[in-house]
Amino acid sequence: MKNIGISDVKYVWELIDNNLIQCIDALDNGQMPRSNYKLVTIANIISDFNVNWDENTDSDDKFLEALKFAKIIFDNTIKNTISKYKAKESVENAIKNSDSQIMVLNTFLPWKEFLLKSNLENASNINFVIFPSNRGGYTISTVPKDFQTLETRKQFPKEWAGLRKESLQKITNVNTATFCHKERFIASADEKEDAIKLAKIANEYVE
Repeated sequence: MKNIGISDVKYVWELIDNNLIQCIDALDNGQMPRSNYKLVTIANIISDFNVNWDENTDSDDKFLEALKFAKIIFDNTIKNTISKYKAKESVENAIKNSDSQIMVLNTFLPWKEFLLKSNLENASNINFVIFPSNRGGYTISTVPKDFQTLETRKQFPKEWAGLRKESLQKITNVNTATFCHKERFIASADEKEDAIKLAKIANEYVE
């Protein structure tokens, strides 16, 4: 993988193992959570390639179809993981440069996994992450407490929940504030400095 800019092959394979292989093994070993509805997994989808009892189909043909599908999934996982790995250094630099418990990215990067796993001094204190939105402007995201929960380290003020544009601008005194999700885990502003202002206000908010 060195010819595509990956020096730490072991780390990349650990990501693949954690995000794909172990998930498949967990189902096979009965470690998936029980629920009242069917959890659709990669293994479930591939098993659906088996010949149905009322079909007159060659099982070898179905196997080759399943193999082709599995290869697409695995190839995409490798590509996505390599892309994610290339973001690692930039995320770590942003963690080091974070200020007031706010991390700012100059472009959108897959940041959550690297931030939550980071041993860097500032990492555990970061409550908000700001990055350019592909819709224009800047997104301010809360940071989850861990991978297993939707709980976040901090939320946006409850008074902001569901507000847009003028309503949000009036209550925050931030000129280009545009949106705060009703569940208070994400907000946005047109200008980066205003996004930082929103994050700072939210970080000081005590519910």
